[in-house]
Amino acid sequence: MGNADDVASVFEIVNATVVPTSQDIELKFRIRLEDPDLNELVSTGQARLVFAWTCGSTLSSGVLEAEPAARHADGITWRAWLDQQMVRHSVTVEARIVSSVQNSAYSLREQHPDYGNQTFAIRPGDVLGVAGSFEFEADKLYDPLNPPVGSCFRFVEEPKQQRGLQVRFTEDDQVLVLMSTEMLHGLHALGNAPELQVALVVLPAVVETLLYIQNNEQTGDEDASGKRWYETMLQLANQKGGMDGPSILPVAQKILDHPIDKALQFKLSEEDDD
Repeated sequence: MGNADDVASVFEIVNATVVPTSQDIELKFRIRLEDPDLNELVSTGQARLVFAWTCGSTLSSGVLEAEPAARHADGITWRAWLDQQMVRHSVTVEARIVSSVQNSAYSLREQHPDYGNQTFAIRPGDVLGVAGSFEFEADKLYDPLNPPVGSCFRFVEEPKQQRGLQVRFTEDDQVLVLMSTEMLHGLHALGNAPELQVALVVLPAVVETLLYIQNNEQTGDEDASGKRWYETMLQLANQKGGMDGPSILPVAQKILDHPIDKALQFKLSEEDDD
C-alpha cells in the first residue's frame, strides 16, 4: 500500500490541509482506498478507519472524531477538529485501517506478492493497513495578534432556521452564523470546493459583521471590549483600506482575497476539465 504495507493496492492519505480557529484546529484530508476487500470490510463494519494523532511536546495522543466532507470515486475527504490547547509544536496524524472482528483466515485478493495466498489470524484492534501520515506545526497556525479571518466565525446548525443565514454577535470569541440543517449539509458537501464555500457563506457573514462594526464605531451603542472577533475584523478592515467607502463589499472581498472571483474561476475551470 505504498508504505511497505502487506497489500499491493492503493491506500494513502493525500491533500491534507490544516486551518486554525480560535479554539480548534480543523484538519481536512483525503483517504484514497482502492482495495475492494478492505473497502468491503469498512463498509460492513468489520474494520474501521482510525485517525490517530500524537504530540511529543505535550505527551498527548488520541483519535480524531472525523466526519466525511466529500466522497470520491477512489475514497473520501474527511474533516476533523483538534483542540488547540492539547498540542504544541509538531503534531503527527496517521491514518490506519483497524480490524473490528476476529478472523482466523484473513487474507486479501491483492495482498503483497510475498505472502501469496497465505492467511492470517487477526483480532479486534489489529492494524490491517497504514495509509501514511502528515505533520503540522501547531504553534505557527494561530497568532492571537494576527489571527486568520476564519477564526472569527463559527457555523452552527439551527433547525428552526428556514432560509438564509442569521448572524449573531453575542459571543466573545466568535461570530455565530446560524443556518438550517439542509444548508449546513450543503456547506459540508462543498468541502472539495472551498472557493464556493467562502463566496456563498463566509462572504455574507463577513459583510454583516463589518456593517455591525461600522455602525458601532459610529454610534458606540454596544460595548465591544473583550470581543476578540471584533478587534480582529476591525484590524483586518483597516488594513484593507477602512470602512469609509460607499460600500462594505469591496473591503470584505479584499479581506477574503476576492472569493467571488475565485468561485467563478473555479466553476469555469471545472467546466473546462469536463
